[in-house]
Amino acid sequence: MAQRGRSYISLWIPEANTVTIQDQGTLASSNIQLLNNVPSRTISAGSTLALRFNGTDWQEFGGVGGGTRYITLDFAPAVYADGADNAGTVTHSHDNTNHRNYWRWSSGSANQDIDLVWAFKIPADFATWTTTTAFYVDTRSSSYAGHTMTASLYQADGTVDSGINGADIKPSADDTWQTKSDLPTGSYSAGDWVHLHIHCDIDTAADTIDTARLYFTYLASH
Repeated sequence: MAQRGRSYISLWIPEANTVTIQDQGTLASSNIQLLNNVPSRTISAGSTLALRFNGTDWQEFGGVGGGTRYITLDFAPAVYADGADNAGTVTHSHDNTNHRNYWRWSSGSANQDIDLVWAFKIPADFATWTTTTAFYVDTRSSSYAGHTMTASLYQADGTVDSGINGADIKPSADDTWQTKSDLPTGSYSAGDWVHLHIHCDIDTAADTIDTARLYFTYLASH
């Protein structure tokens, strides 16, 4: 189909067939520019990839990877205690200076640990995670040198994601919000239930650890 000097093509792959499309940054001769500069896109099981020709290259604009979407975890986390060295309270508050809502764990005593756990569902239009980074969280610590903050993502079958398995998300300064990011590398499908664990460890009584603006980014399938 041609319109206003541009050509368009929509690739639809029948079920039981798989085609891998490579970006020109990965395969120079492909003459294809995929969204978000992903190295390649795998199309299978009746999915669609839409491309338009700009006179030089074919550019992806629809189908798999048809735009960036967000999974925002605003609701309250569950609090998981392993039965030893667990103390303190988790509260929700607002930082009016830095303009963000946050969850705070206050230890109450020294050498304590806790896990904050979020369960969420992969959206129906999920195609793949965005490249380089897909997981984002803002963290803050009253005394970062003696604290531990790590993130682990668990897939639908309970397997921990090898890309986010004890990922360090601790800030590098006291009482300062910092954004941490990472990339899931496991296998995910639309409709999957997954869990995010943020493990916190405090070495001094009455210290605090905060989390805010926690979200994932993904490419939509349409």
